Amino acid sequence: MSADNGMPESHVFGRWRFNANTGELFDGAVTTRLEPQVAKLLDYFLRHQNTLISRDELMAAVWEN
Repeated sequence: MSADNGMPESHVFGRWRFNANTGELFDGAVTTRLEPQVAKLLDYFLRHQNTLISRDELMAAVWEN
């Protein structure tokens, strides 16, 4: 899911850990596998925290074609 661009494959936020390569979201007790598009969207948001993202940029990055 996540491109190999030197960025971490796992994100930790609050009590959550998200693995961008597998799409798994772990809350400390339960692991949930996200749908591929949802995982891609979450990964994009986590990689661009504190950044204003335009609709066009988001569409191009997450919904290619």
